[in-house]
Amino acid sequence: MKSTIRTSIILGLVGIFLGLFLFEIYARIMLAVQVPHPERWAFRSSQPVPYADASYFSKDFIRESMNVIRVRHVEQDSPDDHLFEIEDVQGKWFNVKNGLRVTTDQPTSFQTRIILMGSSQIFGQEVPDDQTAASHLQRLLNREFPNRFKVENWGLVAINSRQQLERLKKAQIDAGAIVLFCGKSLDSYYGLLEKNVLGYSPYALPADISRMSWFGHFAHEARAKLPFLAMFRLFNQIQSQALPAHLSIEQEKNALLALVSKTYGWNEFQAAQYVTSRRAHFVNVEMPLLYDYPKQTDYRNKLLTNPVLFPLEFSEAHELARPHFHKTIEELKGLGVPSKDISPRFIDATKDKEVFLDPGHFNHVGAEAIAESLNGLVRQIAFGSPQRLVRHKGASQAFGRLPEPERFSLSRLDENNTVYVALEKRYQLYHKDNGYFAIPEGLGYVWWKGVTVADLPGVLVAPSRKALVDQLLIHYQSEPQS
Repeated sequence: MKSTIRTSIILGLVGIFLGLFLFEIYARIMLAVQVPHPERWAFRSSQPVPYADASYFSKDFIRESMNVIRVRHVEQDSPDDHLFEIEDVQGKWFNVKNGLRVTTDQPTSFQTRIILMGSSQIFGQEVPDDQTAASHLQRLLNREFPNRFKVENWGLVAINSRQQLERLKKAQIDAGAIVLFCGKSLDSYYGLLEKNVLGYSPYALPADISRMSWFGHFAHEARAKLPFLAMFRLFNQIQSQALPAHLSIEQEKNALLALVSKTYGWNEFQAAQYVTSRRAHFVNVEMPLLYDYPKQTDYRNKLLTNPVLFPLEFSEAHELARPHFHKTIEELKGLGVPSKDISPRFIDATKDKEVFLDPGHFNHVGAEAIAESLNGLVRQIAFGSPQRLVRHKGASQAFGRLPEPERFSLSRLDENNTVYVALEKRYQLYHKDNGYFAIPEGLGYVWWKGVTVADLPGVLVAPSRKALVDQLLIHYQSEPQS
């Protein structure tokens, strides 16, 4: 009997090792036959088509481009812990002064500030100072209206609309200024793929790691410790390119779509209200992406299918969110928030040119096309009717703003009801409709129609405040401690 059990164990182990051996051979074959994809900086260093005629291109230019973003983190656990800034840089092609990318050709005297608020497309890490959209726009305005406008580049890589709003509040908006609030693609990326409407955090795990299953985490660690095994490299490659599991659950996907679009709308509304309350002008600007071309060339298709150049799931998140964002933008217009999609004009101007270096970033020709579209907006604003103050009336119905949350501690309820939870997770406590809800911070940013709060990921519900805190303590104690 013991001999039979021993034989069964040995045969089982042999079968397992044989299966792993065969899978390792399969993984090596699959990786060997794949066409290698260049990563971002190797690709740009090869001087692809968008850089073919760029007078500024050189290996030194690419090296400086790689190193221009030097993140200076805002102190963690502060109200701004999802914000970050960049250090000042002085170089040949890239300069950052007082936290802003340098815009060339600015007049020494001017009447009106133009603030370009956005993410990496506005910052322009792909081009030198004089070729950003802001610098192109400055020169266009200088030719027509000398000493009238000063353009400022408030772009910052990897930020979404909430982070742009917080950054806007540091811009000291003066009366008569023009604020062009550019973006929206990162709201869908962070919101749908990471369940995160707060935006990029320098303290969070990378997105492709944070949403992994337990086996995904195991494979990720195993790849680092056993780099010679192809099976873990292959699994990590498949895992990193897949949509997160929560988007395959219809109820959760719909809840996130509602959350992302409404949060985006509320951020845009707050930004417009903040700007117009200072007697300045505001326009929400929708920026173009490579996906927007109706026809793709062979070169563009190579960009779209390169998983190490740009996340492939970005396009799926973009397409999922597109109709919801369109509806939200129409609601914003109904509330008096002007919005302009410059994608059609950009696509028409660049359809016969190769301007993109990846699905989200363009060269100097693309930046110039952006500037030409923004120039038309500036002319309409500067020489049109004064913009009316964007008021709160109607916004609560459209976006259903929640009251300010109570803050409370899981370890102890102090007099200020303040808490900072393990793993940097914070909860906000809401009391609505005879129920108490504990919502992971960020998810409680808005209240919207058609989605119950209990449908949101990570939400806890209880009939009383004490019951909710007790439930949170149990929930908290069951989490792995840092």
